[in-house]
This record gives sequence, structure tokens and C-alpha cells, in this order.
Amino acid sequence: MVRWPFKEIWLADYEFAAAPGERPVPLCLVAKELLTGRTVRRWGDGLKGPAPFDLGPQSLYVVYYASAEMGCHLALGWPLPANVLDLYAEFRVQTNGRVLPKVKLESRSYETHASIYRNHIQPQFGDRRLNEIDGDEIVDYAGQLRQKRVSGGRWEKSSTRTLSEGTVKRILILVRHIFNEAIRIKGTHVTVNPTHAIKLTTVRKIVGKFLTQAQLKALLKAAEGSQNPDLPDIIRVMGATGLRRDNVLAMRWSWFDEARATLTVPVEDDKAKKGFVLHLSAGVLEVLRNRMHESASEWVFSNPQTGKPYYSCRNAWVTAREKAGLPGLRMHDLRHTYASMMLDSGSDIVDVQQALGHTQLKTTAGYLHLTEGRKRHNANAAAQATGLFA
Repeated sequence: MVRWPFKEIWLADYEFAAAPGERPVPLCLVAKELLTGRTVRRWGDGLKGPAPFDLGPQSLYVVYYASAEMGCHLALGWPLPANVLDLYAEFRVQTNGRVLPKVKLESRSYETHASIYRNHIQPQFGDRRLNEIDGDEIVDYAGQLRQKRVSGGRWEKSSTRTLSEGTVKRILILVRHIFNEAIRIKGTHVTVNPTHAIKLTTVRKIVGKFLTQAQLKALLKAAEGSQNPDLPDIIRVMGATGLRRDNVLAMRWSWFDEARATLTVPVEDDKAKKGFVLHLSAGVLEVLRNRMHESASEWVFSNPQTGKPYYSCRNAWVTAREKAGLPGLRMHDLRHTYASMMLDSGSDIVDVQQALGHTQLKTTAGYLHLTEGRKRHNANAAAQATGLFA
């Protein structure tokens, strides 16, 4: 049996409300002490006062959620916990008796990783020592994942389907990362990564719609009749920069350098947490200049009803896409379309990587395979049209 170095181990989960860019407002808290099973529930005025659990050096505060939820903890005025572990903490402590470094709260992928761990990894390996798991088990585990049914809840309509290959790959990548970290940290007795017994493909499949120039024009025309007056420019900027929706909606004038015709996405707003500089086309530059001269807000696209950034523009977007005859189109598909058109126009894949803010070239490589297929199709069509091979 593993001997715990802590008297209490608390796992906490918050529900909160928060507008983009604002500190979360805690609504309720559920916390469970893992050693005794004691559960604490607080909501409304019950959240006022001191923390309902020990945050001192004898306790472990397990953080497996996004940084916004740690923001709830701080918003309540509670002192910082003396010990905070990352999302793998419970697994590693149970299997290796090791207290690991403090959580990196800035990671936006934390919530996703936590969900993958709780739903797919812990049920299989949660009571096992890492150095007892071999390659054969990992191969069997990968096979089980490919046959695993999608859970119910909000996925109930898909419950007859098995996990997608992309989901299986993300689970296995996280398992591989856990073993790599255990090997890197001395004293864990883990020397071999059993996930090397399986091969993980490195080129992701791009899922979504890729628009033609005519479809983009139809979408823009439909947006110009929208009740949201900012939607046309939002589409122009997204479609001609490849920026993520969240970056466009949260865009501040402080990011924009008119003289250099650049847009600097800061570290805290970059999904990769690195930040990047985007060089703007003449069309986007003109759009931003026109808006800047008319704007009194710190945000490029501020909701006239709230004075704050738009949350999603979903209602206006759905109306426009249906009117344009593009049902199911996502705003993110504008990013895919931009990347595809860059490659079709002769841009180097490294240029596309930098434009999209990708940290790894293999992430961008998925677009390369897609555009090669389209070029091959066009070449075949042109050859057939010549009649030389009839």
C-alpha cells in the first residue's frame, strides 16, 4: 500500500459565470476529500467566509481543471494552497508515491487532458504502478479504445458510435506523455515507455468544410444583411488572416500596429501560450483602419449592447450561413479555408505554419495532404479536358 505524505487530499470543482476577459464569479463548489470520501458542497452565500478545506502544508490540493476555475478560488479571497499538483497527480502519487511539481495553470488544454484522464485512463490504469504496465497491455488498451462506445449525456445521440480515431490518438498521446514524464523524473522506477509498442500517426486529419471563393462571397453577402453589424468585418478578418475565432472576438487595438501593418497576439491569448506576430494584408489593414477611426472601445469588435467583446456571435453566424446555403459551417472552417488557399496560392508550408500560429509543423501538414489531393484532382480534370488521352 502507498503511504500518503498528506493528511488530506482535496479534489475541487467549481461552477462559475464569466464574460470573456473578466474574472470568474463562483456560483457553487463541490470538493471531495479523497482519503475519507468526505464531500463539501457550497453555493450562493455559503461560499462566503474561509475555505471549507485545509490549504496548509499537510494537505494536497489536486487541480485537474482549467485556470479559470483556479481563478474562482482566488476570487473567493482564499489563500493559495501550500501544495498543488498537476492533473496527473493522483495517478502518479498512487502509483509512484511521488509529489510532482506545481500545476501550470496557464495551460488552456488542461481541462481537456483532465477529462481524458478521468474518463479513459484512470478507469484502466488508476490502480496500477507505472513500472508494471508493459507494451502488450498498451497494445490491448489501444484496441479496446477503438471499440469503446461514446458515452451518453450530451453525447447521447452519438452513443451508438465508437470513439473516433482522433480521440483514441489523443488518449494514447496523453498516456505516452505520462510515461515520458515518469521516466524524466528521478526516483519513479520507470525506465521504459511501453507506448512505444504502438505507432501514433503524426499527420492529423483536417475535419470541416473548405469554402470556394464563390461560397465566401455568398457568406459575406448574407452577413451584410445580419442584425449584427460587426459580422461582415469579423468574417473578413477571420477569412483573410486564419485567426481563431476567440482571437478575433477578443482582439484589442493594442495588438494592432498600423505603421507596421501587423497584429501581435500576446502570450496569454495564444492557444499555444507563445504569442505570435501576424502580417496583415492590404484588405485587412483597411478594415482595421476604418474601424479604429470610428471606435471608442479598447476592443476591435465590441458588442454595442454590453461594450464588451462578443461571446460567440453564434445566432448571427447561424442565420448568415443558412442564408448563404452553407448549413453546418463553423466559424473555424474559415481558418481551414484560409490555410488551404495559402497553400493553393503557392505559399510554403512554413509560411502557413507561422500564419496560423502552429508550434509544430506536423499540425500544419494536414492541410498539405488535402491541398495535394485537390491539385491532383484538378490536374486529372485538365488532362481529361484536353482529349489527348481519350
